[in-house]
Amino acid sequence: LPLPELAARAAEVPRTRPVVVYCQSGVRSAQAVALLQGLGYDNVLTLSGGLEEF
Repeated sequence: LPLPELAARAAEVPRTRPVVVYCQSGVRSAQAVALLQGLGYDNVLTLSGGLEEF
């Protein structure tokens, strides 16, 4: 999900299994993890360094 849509579409993100969030550099994915954690998601991780480091 694109970061600008994430808050409105967070219900689509599963709560029952781990979720790995990624973006090009890791900046937006870190923001997405913070947003999801703020909404009560516990098992959310970011791909450190994004796709550039992958």
